[in-house]
Amino acid sequence: MIQRTAFKALLEHKGQLLLLGLTCLVESLSIVGQAWFFGTLINNFIFSENTLHDERYSIIYLGIAIIVRLLAHYIQESVANRLGSAVKATFRERALEHMFKLGVQHKERHGDVIHMLTDGLEQVDAYVARYIPQILYAIMIPLIMGIAIVDTLPIIGIILIITVPLIPFFMILIGKQADRLNKEQWERMSFLSGHFLDVLQGITTLKLFGRAKDQIKVIGRLSEEFKDSTLRVLRVAFLSALVLELVSTISTALIAVYLGLTLLDGEISFFSAFFILLLAPEFYTPFRQLGAAFHTGMAGKTSILKYEEFMNRQPSLPIGGQSQLKGDVQAIEIKDLTFTYEDSENGVQHISLVAKRNFPIMLVGESGAGKSTIAHIIGGFLTAPKGSVTIDGLDLCDIDIEWWRQQITYVSQHPHIMKGTLREVLSFGMDVSDKEILDACKEVQLLDVISRHADGLDAVIGEGGLGLSGGERQRVALVRAFLRKGQVLILDEVTAHLDVKTEAIISSAIKRLMDNKIVIIIGHRLQTMHWASTLYVLKHGRIIQQGSYATLLAVDGYFKDLVTSGLGEFSSTIEEQLKTEKSFSLEHREEIDNLIRVDNQDAYVLGKDTIQTPEVSTFKLGIQGWKLLFTVLSPAKWSLVLALIFTFLTVFMNVGLLTVSAWLLASAALQPGLTYLSLAIVGVRFFGVSRAVCRYFERYTSHRMAFQGLYGLRVWFYAHLEPLAPAILKRFGTGDMLGRIMGDIEVLQFFYLRTLIPPAAAIALTILVAYGVSTIDNSLVAPIVLAAFILGLVLPLVVYAHNKQSLTAIGPQQGEYKSLLSDTMDSLEDVISYGNEQLVYDRIQHMMSTVDANKGIIERGMNLGNTLFLGGVQITVVIVAILAANALTGAWASVMVAVAAIGTQAWFEALQPMIAAVHHGAESKVATSRLTALAHEPIPVVEPNAPKPFNANREITFSDVSFGYDAHRRIYEHLRLDIKQGQSIAIVGASGSGKTTLFNMLERLYDYSGSIHVGDVELKDISIDTWRNALGTITQDTYIFHASFEDNIRLARPDASEADLEYAIDRASLRSVVERLPDGIHTIVGSGGHGLSGGERQRVALARLFLRKPQVVLLDEPLEGLDQVTRKALHRDLMEYVQDKTCLYITHQLEGLEHMDRILFMDKGQIIEDGTYEELIALRGHFYEYCYLSMASIQ
Repeated sequence: MIQRTAFKALLEHKGQLLLLGLTCLVESLSIVGQAWFFGTLINNFIFSENTLHDERYSIIYLGIAIIVRLLAHYIQESVANRLGSAVKATFRERALEHMFKLGVQHKERHGDVIHMLTDGLEQVDAYVARYIPQILYAIMIPLIMGIAIVDTLPIIGIILIITVPLIPFFMILIGKQADRLNKEQWERMSFLSGHFLDVLQGITTLKLFGRAKDQIKVIGRLSEEFKDSTLRVLRVAFLSALVLELVSTISTALIAVYLGLTLLDGEISFFSAFFILLLAPEFYTPFRQLGAAFHTGMAGKTSILKYEEFMNRQPSLPIGGQSQLKGDVQAIEIKDLTFTYEDSENGVQHISLVAKRNFPIMLVGESGAGKSTIAHIIGGFLTAPKGSVTIDGLDLCDIDIEWWRQQITYVSQHPHIMKGTLREVLSFGMDVSDKEILDACKEVQLLDVISRHADGLDAVIGEGGLGLSGGERQRVALVRAFLRKGQVLILDEVTAHLDVKTEAIISSAIKRLMDNKIVIIIGHRLQTMHWASTLYVLKHGRIIQQGSYATLLAVDGYFKDLVTSGLGEFSSTIEEQLKTEKSFSLEHREEIDNLIRVDNQDAYVLGKDTIQTPEVSTFKLGIQGWKLLFTVLSPAKWSLVLALIFTFLTVFMNVGLLTVSAWLLASAALQPGLTYLSLAIVGVRFFGVSRAVCRYFERYTSHRMAFQGLYGLRVWFYAHLEPLAPAILKRFGTGDMLGRIMGDIEVLQFFYLRTLIPPAAAIALTILVAYGVSTIDNSLVAPIVLAAFILGLVLPLVVYAHNKQSLTAIGPQQGEYKSLLSDTMDSLEDVISYGNEQLVYDRIQHMMSTVDANKGIIERGMNLGNTLFLGGVQITVVIVAILAANALTGAWASVMVAVAAIGTQAWFEALQPMIAAVHHGAESKVATSRLTALAHEPIPVVEPNAPKPFNANREITFSDVSFGYDAHRRIYEHLRLDIKQGQSIAIVGASGSGKTTLFNMLERLYDYSGSIHVGDVELKDISIDTWRNALGTITQDTYIFHASFEDNIRLARPDASEADLEYAIDRASLRSVVERLPDGIHTIVGSGGHGLSGGERQRVALARLFLRKPQVVLLDEPLEGLDQVTRKALHRDLMEYVQDKTCLYITHQLEGLEHMDRILFMDKGQIIEDGTYEELIALRGHFYEYCYLSMASIQ
């Protein structure tokens, strides 16, 4: 009945388990004692007509029993909460450790892993803290109660023996169906979470293809499916609860009727009958609570199963051995290495090479040829076959892998910068001084990044390196490499996406970094090929050529094709000059530096001084928040009404059941005729069955209403987020947004279930009960009203005051936690490479320990509040009984003493949810304020009120255009530019000169001042999506969604025919990639799917473009990461494709520029040269010097 993994985890805390069992036993015995002394008190009040003074000892003993019960209950709940937190913490620790062991070869989507580590483990916490203890209570409490009942009247044992076995039978029967449905619900919840993260990370791509608004319908559909799936699960859970309710209430009714008839015959005393009536509900209460916790149990069990699946994933990181080399490493040798990825044909075959100290080697070849695979094997990311890789003759499999990684400095193609201060970002866990950091920054000319921030090294850099340009992020990676001081240097396309100036800076730094090391370079650029003493040329996972640059170039073959493809026509123009002039000296390079300044203005997207993580925008809930919460309920308004009615009726039926039962017993003890009791007998049966049925419908209608609210909130949130993206994601990380759309919205289900409905039912029942006791005696109204005020209002507010600070803090903290997890998973390659698993692990654990500490405060406050509430209930019942006994005289009148006491006790079921109602109300206020904060964010681009028709096949004119990502720094001032229809224009210049910003304005991702006209229509007057539909765009960072390979391409045009799709795949040179995929174009790729190399991702972007058929084409470094042969072929195809189309082409490469109609050279947001290729070369100005620098670095 208890999940095996959870049980093993519980056994690690045997002391806590024993204490839980002991307190449960003590509470059970105290309940029996309380019932005994309370029964004695009522019996003596009614039939002995004793006074309060006469019963003083009974009252003292009753008080002692109540105190013992309260203490046991408080300790019991505290122990259960601690057990839940301890097991959750254990699971989290192991899952995080395993996440790092899995390495970069994750099979799950990042969103799935984040869901498992956050929401999934919270369900494990609830399973251990609520469901498992409830199983224990359902065994121990009924056992003690049963013994007491059978000892009093053995015949009642028959009813117990008949009814109790029905409970596990139905739970097992229903549980099998629930298991399947819970797994389905988990998958949908996990998919929903992963989909949201996927959409958030790729929202720019979606917007550019006009698909972002479509996601409103997709998210609506997924939320609807999740709602329906959850309701199917809950129907089963509620059915289980209904069975338990029916068994318990009908059994209680049968016991009450039997006791009444037995009393009528004089075969039992009133005390014995009343004692059994008090214990009968207590006997069945644990079973009802177990039924209520059934869904929690099934959800927790499913979460544990998913945790087990995750933990059973085989780690991809090598285990290594124990050996360590003494002295310097001299050589790495690979002999006949064959490695294939799981469920794939991708990999390398029969690779043999040698890398020696001071003799750099370079791996070159087509994208996906296996270069990064070799680097990952050497770098300790993948396990090499035994004997295939040796380090100074020692098998890599026998070397201590942690020691080996410490010898390696791995600079990846796309270094991911985690959120932190500049000091933390640059040192990246290494124990270095500020002076060492500054010296390393000086090596790669990164001091300007530090100096431009007022806080210097304490300035905060956002998630993913927010606030740094691409070149700066690459230089950050190089700073780390200088600080690392490893013996082996692996450089994986470190100059990709860099302009010539930045590349020159990095090249100089890299050459110094390469000194006295074993160096393995991966790349496509010709400039870096001169650094290597030996080049290994790969194709289709095999080495097909090897030798020095000069040797390979002298031989006709694949390498020569690579080189000649990458030189372009410009080489013939300037190569002779380079040969006749002096060598290209450092002084000459510095002269060029003055001409081409790297200003990096694009980095300043948030502020003048530093990238600050914004505080979570919070607003008072106010009218807007209330309006939102109720507006989304409009489709389920009748469910709300029905939920209110059934909530009232459920408690009313419970009050009716127990008060009529009490009246029946007290009256039967006076032995009237059977006819006098017949109506009460029927009433007991009616109230018993009705309570169970009403509870079922109350639960179903309230949850249906709540999940309709969550559905509406998710759609509302994304609909408000979409217009703000991508600008909003530069202020708040994707993890934070994921926390809002998943975590905060999930919190709001409790607003609908536990804040909105219970107070209304409590008020109505309080009025009814107050009126009812007033018919007995007016003196009884005061304790009812006072108890309602103290226990229903004052106590919940006191508990809230205790929890307020933690409640306010916990929502943002959970958002930060999810952001950190997302950041970590994107940074795994760098984290593992630098041995920072423990550092990041500690950071995550510290953040979660803060969340757990706040949860602990809240749990203690809630536990104390519930315990005080339980004490208040017992005290109020005793006071009502005493007041009624004093007010009523005579046996028949005194019957109402039992009715008043038992009725009051049953009424408290309506007040019990009030502590949770106030708690969840405050929690919901924080969550709603985080959601509605989006409504207060300014929309960066506004849709025109009356869109004008336009013709995309017209000239595009920029007139006095000014733009800045913030008010402190302008990228453009009064920019003027005319783009003729059908022209192909190349845009070159240093990083930060405003090239990509030009595209951002044309793509309508940001607004601008001045005017941009398409023909005679202002761009702002054109429908945004209609305009984007006319565009075909390739961005620097191609985003691959977690979807099939086919769907990733069809994103550009979902209605494309199969023939068009095949044409796009062939034209983008993706056919060989498709053939290598396990399921062809149906293979899942992206996060958690099949991995694609950088070049393959770029070709997917090209396939999208070829499928798109746009009128205006915007290309931002479309061929980066591709080998020269593929680049040349695709460039030729691109130029053919854009014929008769308006095309803007950002590039840092020279090849193919001679075929462009115009070339714009940009610097500091200004177009400083504009002309044809021949005109700019003849001008001998900035563009010429830029080309000169590029060619000089090749020679």
